[in-house]
Amino acid sequence: MTKIQSSSPIPQTSPSVAKNDKSLSVGHSQQYYLQAATSDNTRKAYRSAVIQFEKWGGRLPCSETIIIEYLIDRAVVLNPRTLDLHLSAIKQWHLAQGFHNPTQSLTVSKTIEGIRRVHGKPKKKAKALRLKHVATLLSFYYQSLRPKSKSASITTGPIFRAVNRWDQLSDSAMTLGVINLWLKSLALLCEFNFTPELSRHSFRRGLPTSAAREKIAFELIKKQGGWKSDATVWEYIEEGQEFTENASLKLMEKIAELFKK
Repeated sequence: MTKIQSSSPIPQTSPSVAKNDKSLSVGHSQQYYLQAATSDNTRKAYRSAVIQFEKWGGRLPCSETIIIEYLIDRAVVLNPRTLDLHLSAIKQWHLAQGFHNPTQSLTVSKTIEGIRRVHGKPKKKAKALRLKHVATLLSFYYQSLRPKSKSASITTGPIFRAVNRWDQLSDSAMTLGVINLWLKSLALLCEFNFTPELSRHSFRRGLPTSAAREKIAFELIKKQGGWKSDATVWEYIEEGQEFTENASLKLMEKIAELFKK
């Protein structure tokens, strides 16, 4: 039997080359996952914070003393939460460049803690929309605003669209800020007495409360809302139940029933 010989030899990969290729692959994968660990928005926020620090006069790398001077000087201008972000950005810069992290000192921690106590304000929370409120909003929308969307010949794409200064309808969706204004306008028409407290986040805050009242499983509530922390979900639920599961309220309801008799 005639053996068929290949016209060109099969290339042999040396162990050293294969090892280098594997190292390159691992390095590429590591870089990919490191990049994915921080969102684009966070990276933008960090870059902006570093730029603000340098405009103030700070230089990186910097010392603990400079950071404390920066915090004290900016405490009356910037929100404590913004300063927390700036500290995180400065910390990440030092760690990424292999320098000592000057933000981890006890003095820096105590300084920012004092700024929070003096200048910090409680974070304003959006009013949670319960099922009855959502039902009222939807009912009003379908009765009053739905015909308008039909007259605008909207058959595909976003229903709630941006309008330019010439009152021309855009193909793009409303911005988040406009959604807040639209929701408050609709709530005013529905005669809600908590309209100023509403924002787009009101729907998200109302979900766990309403779902818990309907005896929906906690894990399903958490999954639907996309929350990672159990504590956050329980906080929303407990806040919503402060008045519904209240001893005084139940007694008043009982007294009202007795009066009806």
